[in-house]
Amino acid sequence: MKNINFSASEGYETNIFITSDESFEDFNNFSEMYSTLTILDSKLRNTLKFQKSAKFIRGGEEAKFLDKYLDIIEEIKKNEYHNILCAGGGAVLDVSGYSFFTLNFNKKNLIMYPSTFSSMILLPLTGNFYMDLNYKTNYLGVKGNPGKIIINTNFLKTLPISVLKNQFFSAYFVSKYMEKRYSELTVNYIKNFKNIDMEDYLYNFSSFFVSLISGYESVPGINLTDVIIRNTRIIDFDYLKIYMYSYLIMLFISQLHGFFYDIDGEIDTIKIFGLFDRNYFKQIYKNLSITIPFSELILTKNGFQLCEVTPELLEKAVKKLENYLG
Repeated sequence: MKNINFSASEGYETNIFITSDESFEDFNNFSEMYSTLTILDSKLRNTLKFQKSAKFIRGGEEAKFLDKYLDIIEEIKKNEYHNILCAGGGAVLDVSGYSFFTLNFNKKNLIMYPSTFSSMILLPLTGNFYMDLNYKTNYLGVKGNPGKIIINTNFLKTLPISVLKNQFFSAYFVSKYMEKRYSELTVNYIKNFKNIDMEDYLYNFSSFFVSLISGYESVPGINLTDVIIRNTRIIDFDYLKIYMYSYLIMLFISQLHGFFYDIDGEIDTIKIFGLFDRNYFKQIYKNLSITIPFSELILTKNGFQLCEVTPELLEKAVKKLENYLG
């Protein structure tokens, strides 16, 4: 088991553990802590062989609907829980974190097990948890970070290859900001799913992710993705597709700054992740309009830098991508 410590600027301390323990013994031990509510993606019932009382929630964006939140806080109040232990993808982690930090109760521990590959890469360390409201994604937010994150690589065995292939795009996006060998390793692995030490791979990604949050309080593409989600009405919501188009838009922002040129090569590469869909992108560029600038980490010739994205700059980049895709 490998360990990384993270200290947020707001004073939150998070311990991150990466393991390949097939027994999930630590999860069962945490679930037996006094006054602990266990929240699980319903798909994980058999994976964890969990027989104790738990709140099961179907994964996906509907996990962040108001009725799920109300069910959780009612459970906390009724049973006077102090701790939340949760396992699932990003949406299940979101509703668990939002419940923990919005409800006024004697809170002690928030322990999270990301169960999808994308949630293992995009760790819940940005200091925000979100809920949907009135058909608006991420409409409500609250500040906070979990006390513990345990990344168990055995969750990945439950994912179909096609889903895992899609989710590896998040690793590719982040890896472009790391040493070149990590993006090459990601691409090579996605082609044959062999010859990789997943525990070591995720440890290196988590270490880099923590350094980005610590140094820049930002993660590549997260701010732009949030802007897209908040400022467009997208049918058939798909976070990874939106995240991929954030990457494409950011390539053109880099190009407008004179930093990045091989657009053709990058688009050919990202097609292997199975997310490329011109029609889906049309939903974004037809509706996207902002009035307030935001910051993003863009690629440069020698690395990356924090850049202010103004409404005018975003409009130009989106238009260039629109013209490129035809």
